[in-house]
Order: sequence, then C-alpha cells, then structure tokens
Amino acid sequence: MSTLVDPAQSRHPSGMEPLPRADSINPFSLGTGSLDEEEGHEIPVHSLKAKFFFDRPAEDLIPARYLQMAQDTQKVSADVSSIKALVHDKPWIFRNPVQDFRRVNLKAWCKTDTRYRGVFRTLRRVPKIETGLWDGGTEDCQDELAEHDSRAQAQVVYALLSEIDSMMDLKKLMADGQRVFFLKVRLLVYQMEYWTGYREKHKDGPGTDAIIALEFDPERDTVIPILPIAATNYQEPMEDALADRFKLILSQLLQHVRPLPVPGDKIPDQETFLIGQHGSKLHIMRAFFPGHKLSSLWCRRELPYTARLIPPMPPASPPSSSLSLPDGTAAHIENRDENEASHVGTASTTDATRSRSNSNRSYAAENIERVQQHIESTRLSMLDNELDTRTFRVLCTREYDLWVEKDFSEAVNALVALQLYLLSGTARCGPLQAVFNKPPFPPDDSGSGYADEENEFDEEEDGFNLETDDVETLRAKLVHQLDALRSAWRERNAELAQEEEESRREEMDSRREDYGMMGHSVVVQELRALRMSAVRELRRSWWDFVWEDLDGERLEMIEGLEVSDDEDEECEGESAEKGDEEDVSRSEMDLCIRD
Repeated sequence: MSTLVDPAQSRHPSGMEPLPRADSINPFSLGTGSLDEEEGHEIPVHSLKAKFFFDRPAEDLIPARYLQMAQDTQKVSADVSSIKALVHDKPWIFRNPVQDFRRVNLKAWCKTDTRYRGVFRTLRRVPKIETGLWDGGTEDCQDELAEHDSRAQAQVVYALLSEIDSMMDLKKLMADGQRVFFLKVRLLVYQMEYWTGYREKHKDGPGTDAIIALEFDPERDTVIPILPIAATNYQEPMEDALADRFKLILSQLLQHVRPLPVPGDKIPDQETFLIGQHGSKLHIMRAFFPGHKLSSLWCRRELPYTARLIPPMPPASPPSSSLSLPDGTAAHIENRDENEASHVGTASTTDATRSRSNSNRSYAAENIERVQQHIESTRLSMLDNELDTRTFRVLCTREYDLWVEKDFSEAVNALVALQLYLLSGTARCGPLQAVFNKPPFPPDDSGSGYADEENEFDEEEDGFNLETDDVETLRAKLVHQLDALRSAWRERNAELAQEEEESRREEMDSRREDYGMMGHSVVVQELRALRMSAVRELRRSWWDFVWEDLDGERLEMIEGLEVSDDEDEECEGESAEKGDEEDVSRSEMDLCIRD
C-alpha cells in the first residue's frame, strides 16, 4: 500500500502515471496547474464554445477513491464483492499465448468462463478504424464504415456494460422504502433537444446510439436517461464529430436541470458524462457546468458570482512529521507549545490538575478520508476555470483499445468506478440527486432549513472548550445536547405520526364521500321511479276511483259534488236514446248511398 508521504510510489491502480503533486510538505495539493497550461481544442456550438482536453487521466473525470474502490475489494461493501472478478481476472481471450488477439478462435471459448464472450464476438463486426478519434479518425473512414456495420459499435458498449451490471448487481433503496433503483444500459435511439441560452432551443443534435437509463423496480413507464452513448457512424471532419458529442452533452444537461426544484438563478453545479466508441476504441468524456454559468444562461443575464473558489474547511492543524496512512491507521500529531515549561512552572493548583489533551491528538482514518474526499470534490470542481460564461471544458480520457489487454482492463476499471460514483449519491446529476432525496440547493442558500439546523449545532459545538472546561462541565454539555437531540427526534416522530394520521383520515373521508355519492345516486333513482309511477297513476280515468258506502249506495266524487244513483240512471237513459238516434241516422245514410 502506497503512503501519502512518498509520492513516487503512489501510482494509479490501472498503471497510469501518478498525478502531479506539490512538494511533500503539502500532500493534499489540488494539482490543477497542468490543465491550465494545456491549450484545449475549441469547438463552437451556436453561441457556446467547448474546449476539449484529450488524453486526460481518469482521476480528472472520476474521483480517485472510486477508482481505488473498483481496484481494491477490501474497501468495497458486500453488495459489490464481485468487482475483484471484474478487474483482476483476465478474460479467456487474453489467456491465449498470441500477439494479436484478433486472431483467436472465439468458437473455442471456455465453456465454464463465458465473461465478455459476447463483447468480443460483437467486437469482430465493428469497423476496423486504425486512426483514433483524437487524431482525426473520422475524416478518412468511409471504406471501413461501408465494409462493416457501424451499429455494432454501440452493441459492443451495450454488451460490455451489461456484463458489468450483471456481475456487480448494484441496486439502491429509495427514500420511501417502496422501490429500488439501478442503472441499466439500453440500445435506444433517443432524440433530445438542447438549449444554448434563454429561449435558445435547438433540435439539430444527433440521436444517441444507446443510453444508460435510470430504472426502477417495480417498473415505471418513463425512461430517465442519465448518460448518452455515441459512436462513429459517418465520415466527417473532427470538429463536426466533437460538436455532435457536445450537443449530446448539452441535451443530457437539459435532462439534468429540468427536474431540479430550484429557481432559475440558483441552479447548482452539474456534470455530464458521455461514453464514446470509435471503432474498437472506447473513451469517456466529462463536462462540468458551474452553477453560476448555468444560471446566467438560463436567466439571460450575468449574475454576480460570489462563491469562493475553494469551499470552506475547518482550520488545519499544524503539520507533523508523520501523516496517516490510507490503510486505516490513525495519524499522531505532536502539538507542544514552546513556552510549555514556563506555563507549567507558573500554573496554579487548579490548572495543574487539568489534563492537557491538546498535546497529543490522534486523527482517525475516517477523518483523513473525509478531508481527502473534500479535496477531490474541490479539485474536480476547479477544473473549469473559464471566466467566459459561454465557454465550458470537456475532459476526455485516452482511447482504450479493447483488443489490447492493458487497455481493456483500464476501460473496465473506469466503467466500474463510474458506476460506483453515479450510484454513490455524490454525483452532480439532477435525476440521481432526486432519487437519493438530496435537494441540490447551494450550500450558502439562506432559504434552506438545513443551514439553520447546521448553524445551530455548530453553535452548540463551539460551546466545548477542551482546554478550560473540566470533565463534569463537558459531560453536562454533552448530556444537554443529547437531550436536545432526543426531544427534536420525538417532535419529528410526532409530526410524522400526525401527518400519517391526517393522510389516513383524508383517505377515509374521500372513501366516505365516494360511498355517499353512490348512495345519493341510488336514492335519486328510487325517487325518479316513484315519480314515474305517480305520473302513470294520474293518467288513469276518474271513474276508476269508485267505492261503495255502508248503505250500499254508490257515490262518485267529482269536484266535490255528490251524484246519486237516480241521476246516474237518467244520464244512462239519455245516452242510450242518443245512441239509438245515431244508429237510425246512420242506417238512413247507408240506404241513400246504395240507391
């Protein structure tokens, strides 16, 4: 295990050259001067400008601790214990004693170790482009693209990432505890728009050859792209090929920024990755977009940039001769005052009884690792030092030839580290920040409630004075803080229980309302049926309502008048006579007609 004191022995696990470091006095230097001295390849895209930097080490794109995690299985949790088989074990094709592995008979592949067999079978069908993309390989490749299928390049990346996903099987539980999410590669042609400023929308970008999407279990209908995959499909100038890749990066950036629940002038920092395949060579791109630049483009005005270049850190302790090792040992720092003897001689009896705990301090490996993580994050954020708000930097790794054993191992190591970084919760990607339930507000946002709580705890922590307070005072302060935390936790649980009870009541009320609406409809139908039956009753003749009294006399009620039986008989006689007269008149008319 290499130490931090000896920079000559600290090499990247993949075999690359060590990172540029400062002198041994400050081993935590950021080392970003080499990128500032290098002149990038400028590519204009409408009103924006991209500066491409080629052949950058993987540490400039992915934090070094994830690259080390992909190489060293001792620091990896149990759910990714198969990373050792991914990186350290050679695929079967590289165990053959040949110089050119393109000549290996793939039909004789080992039956017990089928890892990456589909990758190399598909790699046989890709265009044989000898010149790399960084050397202008897209300017003279028409014959190679015509002889072979250019779509096989995306299929190679798909097969490689599928093999890595199947062996890693990385899944994370969502904040609600109901579903899990993971990354999955898809052979999906995704056409996305991109913005270059306020209301400057463009749809002239190329479609993706494949994407890495955010998947959920149970499944969801929508597809959330996280990382685009591009391949060389046409013969074109190098500037056009790089411009197309930057358009894909801008399209993915829009997918990151749109779902962020932040105002337009407070967009946080974002980063976008892209995996490219040029023939048999694979590369990774990373573009970092500072928040103040995104806000300026989004709001169409220059916003004041008041953020500090380096985020604040606790005051550093005096340097010591021995630093901590990254293997878990603690760092021991001597901190003695020059006038310690004089203080001891003039100390009072009360001061003499106190233990001077600041003379020897031990810093655990977790604290040193936290400082290293902070410096790595700061270093990746400082790689974009362009003052122009419309200029962005795109860092590119070297091209890994998958037919070469060393390049294949380094490419797999970089892809594994990229997967670990994206699913770690620290990647600056809007959709991933949302599923990790981490609001991407800037740390200096005064409107956030988290800052007030942190300041409150910081003030309480400032109450500890290890030099003057005795053990009882420190214990009392600690008990007070624990009581405050317990009360806050109980209040929070009570609020959650109250919210849950209110939601349950609302659900019951909604169900009751739905049931009441159903009952009301039934009552309305019954009333309607009664009304129709009443109407049918009203249509009956008036003489149907007839009854007999106790004396046997039949009476009829017509508008409040009583009619006797004698009057009824007279009416019946008159009607009979009228009927006879009508019959006689009709018979006479019939005789006349016959005559």
